[in-house]
Amino acid sequence: MTTSSGSGSNKELESGPSEEASHRTTRALGSTTERVSEKILDSALLLALGSGLLYFMGLSANSGLASGHNLPSALLRLETWEVFADGAAALLLLPITLLPFPKGFVVVLLGIGLGLFFRSAIKNKAIAVVAISAVVVFTLFATIFFQYRSLSADIRKAAHECLAGGECREDLKLSEVRTGEGRKDTQRGILISLKSDFLFLQTKEGVLLIPKSLVRSIRIVDRK
Repeated sequence: MTTSSGSGSNKELESGPSEEASHRTTRALGSTTERVSEKILDSALLLALGSGLLYFMGLSANSGLASGHNLPSALLRLETWEVFADGAAALLLLPITLLPFPKGFVVVLLGIGLGLFFRSAIKNKAIAVVAISAVVVFTLFATIFFQYRSLSADIRKAAHECLAGGECREDLKLSEVRTGEGRKDTQRGILISLKSDFLFLQTKEGVLLIPKSLVRSIRIVDRK
């Protein structure tokens, strides 16, 4: 009887450290899994935020282009990948395109001023971070919008001068767009590069909207 009791006690002593090691291993695995899950969630959140920023930067750029030609952005027809590509291009070219436009610097300075104001006025750190982040995002979108608006407004002005008989820029192509067989079905002007189901033709009278489905041919006119 005594021998049997001693044997049971030895088994309990042997199983104690083994169970403790097993618990430590389980806790370590659980902690590792939790850290990996947090990193995956953080990466997914950053990817979603980055994608959202690029998308809305692309929308801002295209809306600015349409606004510069006095056209509603509702006429634009953009594929999702095109919006992302335009957003990435706007972000990469931001330092270069910002230099010729003083209005862009004004928007940036206003954004910096608002950010500094929120930082000093809001005592709650979390709320201040959210407010400053919102100001930074808004400033970025507004800067891109006004930059591209200025670019397209310059193109519109140059197109008017060219059509009025003045000097024509090399990048402005005088074109004839034919929609039918007769002379009345042929329009002459400068094509505006906007993504849409319509063809935008700058003429002396204004911008013509021609459904692409009706276009039969486009011919570049030699100015000489």
